[in-house]
Amino acid sequence: MTEKSMTEKSMTEKSMTEKSMTEKSMLVKLSTSCLRPLSRMLKLRDIAEKRKKITCVFIVLSFLNIVEIRNKNTIDKIHIFRVADETGTIIANIYGAGHLVRPGDIIKLSDGTVEFAKGEFYLSSYCGHTEKIGEFFMGYSEKKNLGKKDPVRKMAAHPEKQQEAGKE
Repeated sequence: MTEKSMTEKSMTEKSMTEKSMTEKSMLVKLSTSCLRPLSRMLKLRDIAEKRKKITCVFIVLSFLNIVEIRNKNTIDKIHIFRVADETGTIIANIYGAGHLVRPGDIIKLSDGTVEFAKGEFYLSSYCGHTEKIGEFFMGYSEKKNLGKKDPVRKMAAHPEKQQEAGKE
């Protein structure tokens, strides 16, 4: 072998090693960035009144209604669904692309909010982002309706009141 071919071979090996190291570091960065949001995921039973920036995953059980809101020149549609995870069910208001959501879809809601109206809690995607991450295969519980307001959930929304109640 000539010196030139040996140099080319060593350079090729070096660039391949650098490339594989770069790919490995990118993979590590991707995997850690993918894991980070999972630690902030909430179960439906853990949501409380006036919470913001909620991230949760749920399965759509049924379509309930469409509500049209008229602004000056536009008409916004809100699609209302009954959704669930393994802890219970709640009503979710999905803005924008709600017409693409079907029963059985598994949805990830990022930066969602919790609203309280007509005696029930609602998940809302108004300021958030919804993403379909699967279909049909998710464990869920239909037995517990988490949307109804009860004193225990009211206390969970206000930890300072819970501490005061514990002192008495």
